Amino acid sequence: MLGRLLGKIFTTVQSARADDPHILPVLTADQLYTRLELHNRLRSIRRKVGIDPKRYEYMYAAPIAKYCELVQLLPASQAYHHAYHGGLIVHTLSVVENAIYERNRYVLPLASEPEVIEAQKNLWTYAVFVAALLHDIGKVMTMVYFIDRDGQQRIINPAAGSLLQQGVKTYALQFRESRHYRLHERLGLLFMAQLLDAISMDFLTRDLDIFGEVLGYINADEAAWGSVGAIVRTADQMSVEADLRIATQTGRTRQFTGAATTLENFGERLMRTLRLLVEQRQLPVNRPGATLFTSDDRVYVYAVAKTLADKLRDAMKSLGATDVPTENTRIFDELQQNGLLVPTASGQAIHNIHVSIPDAHFSQDFTTLKFETRKVFSTASMPQALAGQVSEGSKPQPAEHKTAGKSPAANKAGTTPPATEQDPQALKQEDAITALQSAETVTNTLQQDTSPELLPDENEQLEQDARLSLQQEDADASPALPMVMEEATPLQQVPDMSLLQQVQVSTVAGEVKPANQVNTDQGAESPEATVAAWWAWLWQQIEAKNLVVNRSGSQAYIVEHDGKRCLAIVSPKTFADFAVAVGNYPASEGPLNREAMVAAAGPVQSAIHKMHVNIPFGGKQIHYRKPKSAQSAKARLSLYFFELSKIEHKGLREFLDKCEVTDLLI
Repeated sequence: MLGRLLGKIFTTVQSARADDPHILPVLTADQLYTRLELHNRLRSIRRKVGIDPKRYEYMYAAPIAKYCELVQLLPASQAYHHAYHGGLIVHTLSVVENAIYERNRYVLPLASEPEVIEAQKNLWTYAVFVAALLHDIGKVMTMVYFIDRDGQQRIINPAAGSLLQQGVKTYALQFRESRHYRLHERLGLLFMAQLLDAISMDFLTRDLDIFGEVLGYINADEAAWGSVGAIVRTADQMSVEADLRIATQTGRTRQFTGAATTLENFGERLMRTLRLLVEQRQLPVNRPGATLFTSDDRVYVYAVAKTLADKLRDAMKSLGATDVPTENTRIFDELQQNGLLVPTASGQAIHNIHVSIPDAHFSQDFTTLKFETRKVFSTASMPQALAGQVSEGSKPQPAEHKTAGKSPAANKAGTTPPATEQDPQALKQEDAITALQSAETVTNTLQQDTSPELLPDENEQLEQDARLSLQQEDADASPALPMVMEEATPLQQVPDMSLLQQVQVSTVAGEVKPANQVNTDQGAESPEATVAAWWAWLWQQIEAKNLVVNRSGSQAYIVEHDGKRCLAIVSPKTFADFAVAVGNYPASEGPLNREAMVAAAGPVQSAIHKMHVNIPFGGKQIHYRKPKSAQSAKARLSLYFFELSKIEHKGLREFLDKCEVTDLLI
């Protein structure tokens, strides 16, 4: 009876102190699990890992417990996601759970022998787990000071051990006014030895290539983080978006209770919002009317100052921020004071630039902010180079070869000469260009990411879990390497024509063609050359690990058909990707819609039909298979079948011969 009474009193005291925004109790891992209601999530992680209980305890459960005791009730942010007591633990375990779920959808290492894949299965899972666990742990150093409230108000350094290990019983959080740009992303290695025991470290470092990807991610090195980084980044985005959605639905404040007077570095919040807008394709890049223009070497990106400030303000307010300045100069000052933008030679934030895009007859001066490209774009979101020139300061004189034969009016600001009654062709061309520019703006606004693998009337998701659709394209392309066709194979390249160029070519013949109609009248390759280019491109994609055979959600599978082993290619998306890559169809800022995919895929599919390369199905070309994971009875993939023994590309054929028949399709 006395024990229960003392226990009740202890629990009441602990609860009262834990709810105090200024004085917090130091809790054990089990107490944190109970307070933050984490038991279901921990069981989910255990199920997804799928190893024996003994190994799970010391490789997974123990590091999770040490992590929780290290970060205690720290929020994940002060005024963004998971901005509440214990938010960092909740966010991190959410990322761990999502990351292991995503990892189980990968066949790793990519494009490897089945026996290698099986032998390294648990190691890849563990690498993803460690990267996810450590991805934000640096915030215990960069975001707050832990103040010991029992002793002499001393600052506790988490690098020296957890608060429990240092004998602290209660603590307060004092937020730093950090000026260290994304430093927390590079501090994971500092805590690795604290969380992992010797056996776990030995296991993790057995393959240095895999371990290198872990180090690449926790050191924020996109060039080195490979599949591990791609998976954990996807999981991180899923966790953040889910919490912001919950906050909006429940009306929960997005500002941490203890951060009323010491808000998180506002400049870093601006940069995070900028990157979010870029990832969501809400900031047009490198075209007439764009907000962002990259330098010729793509080391820097210029953002139209007023437009960017307005969009940042609107986006942050939509996310619940109430402290966004109404004056644009305040926003510019925050970015400059925190070293997040590149100042002029005189130390000012604003750069005056001139942008010219000759093919679009576009020439304009802008007042801009200048950023390092690496701070704004990820590898996946990096735009294509500007088809023109950006110059700082006054407008440069146009080159002679660009102005030869033009009237003086044409040389003013690089514009098209005004059409007259004696020049009806120019008038027609200018009208067509103006109409297309308007159409492109509307298209970029309305264009949605459709699912080309499904038939038009089959819009149900393949899996009930929303995580599958959230990052489907990122998962398909991970780890994405820059695809440069001229480095892959000596294929005959078709000149890349912008949409505006296509209109100009068409208007010369007195006809304006639709924007998505491919001009195949000039420079068309023979069917033999097109098919050879298709096989070479497909092999290049597999070698570069941009396309993975026999992975859920992939675009290529090995199937058996009429007793023959066949390559099954998802149509029309894969053929459309080929057409865009080799310049047979214009690239767009966002994913192609289904109508555009069909148009892009048409020429290569026609060549395949003429060469009788694929296996028809009845009187048609398409075969249908249902993904085993699909919940909808109607869901099925549209596929082209190619008999492996008849694939003419030797390297591709030899690789595919080693692949097993998939069990992912029914």
